[in-house]
Amino acid sequence: FMVVEENTVDGAGSRQASVQIKGQAKMYRRVGDELEEIKRSELADGKTVSVWFTGPVAESYPVQGTAAVVVLED
Repeated sequence: FMVVEENTVDGAGSRQASVQIKGQAKMYRRVGDELEEIKRSELADGKTVSVWFTGPVAESYPVQGTAAVVVLED
C-alpha cells in the first residue's frame, strides 16, 4: 500500500488515497513527453505521482483502491 496526498503542504490536510499496488499495476516515470517503465522499488516517500485506479474504489476517507497505473512525475 501507499498513501497519496493531493497537496502535502496543506496544513488543513488535503484529499488522500490509500493505493494498493498489485503485480498487474504498470509503473512509469515521466521524462519530458515520454513515459519510461520503472520498477516498484523506484517509488519513494515524498515523490509526486499520478495514479489511475482499476476496479471498485471505496469512497471512504481516504478513498481506497487498486492501482492500474502509477506515473512518477518527479
